[in-house]
Amino acid sequence: MFDTLPMRIPGDTSPGAAATEHISEMLVNRTQENVHAARTVHAAHLLWDTRMSEAADRDGDAGTAWNETVADVAVLLSMPYRSARELVEIGYDLQFRLGHVDYAFTAGDLGYPRVRTLCSVLRQASPETIAAIEDAALAAAEHLSPGPLRNQIWRLWMEHNPDEAAARESNQHASRTAYVRRGVDGLSWLSACITDLEGAEADRLIDEIANTVCADDPRERNTLRADGLIALLHGERILRCRCTQDSCPTAGIAIPERRKPLIQILIDINTLLGLTNTPATLADGTPLDPAVAQMIADDATWQAILTELRTLADSLGLTDTTDPARKPASDPEESDSTPESAAPPTFSYAEYLGRGRTHPAGTV
Repeated sequence: MFDTLPMRIPGDTSPGAAATEHISEMLVNRTQENVHAARTVHAAHLLWDTRMSEAADRDGDAGTAWNETVADVAVLLSMPYRSARELVEIGYDLQFRLGHVDYAFTAGDLGYPRVRTLCSVLRQASPETIAAIEDAALAAAEHLSPGPLRNQIWRLWMEHNPDEAAARESNQHASRTAYVRRGVDGLSWLSACITDLEGAEADRLIDEIANTVCADDPRERNTLRADGLIALLHGERILRCRCTQDSCPTAGIAIPERRKPLIQILIDINTLLGLTNTPATLADGTPLDPAVAQMIADDATWQAILTELRTLADSLGLTDTTDPARKPASDPEESDSTPESAAPPTFSYAEYLGRGRTHPAGTV
């Protein structure tokens, strides 16, 4: 594979000799890396085979043996369980289904990312389909990155057996999902596993709504796409431009108010009143900035909940319902110097909401 590369002769000072040496070294290291990756995959497969044989000898459970194998691989290689499971599955595919791919992988001619793509796409292909398109797919893997390689494999499959490819694609619809993963610095990742057609449509829709602002909007393109996605989730078709110019072509477009978020936030009453800065908490334990929680609390729904809790507390006799303005002041001078509007909230009311943090009725 590397026989045609010019090697640097000791003492050679010709132009480009040093660069040629570095390129050759990188290629050799890449081959060695691929070889070691193949050995790791083969070792994981052998571990799986050994565990399955042991389970069969003692009439054990095959599912337990499978889970133990994947768990051991995940711990030994310091990788997530899902990645370890994929590695074991790839070892099985190479051993029993994709022999030509395994040969190229073992020789170091193919890297793990491309092998993973080949195995994932052809995992549900029939033996006849694999025999027909494996060599062509392997040739494509020599010069294509995983993304284009996946498309090329699908193209080969559809040309050879369109009915089988369509059936496999329809089965993949059951794997469609969407989830939110907590990130860092107060950010989260919204991800979705959808079909290629749906992905192209979603990408186009996000671009379209991101283009509804004028050229003077200060946001970067990635920020506009993120704002556009959130707007689409709220059923909106345009973004509100932030250029603050009267001549903006989108200035006169009315954007309806968004529906209020259906989320549960646990917040200390002192933080809600602005007396402390204790972070609020989302239902899954994620901390929330106190200022954001106080801003959400301005919503009328929150005010109604708090009012209802106060009414309930009054009916149960848990709060002091006496009007502070009508109470006789024990110190006339203090009474004259303190206006009625500045009367602090009674401690019993705060105590009642404090109880609410441990009882369902008081969770706000």
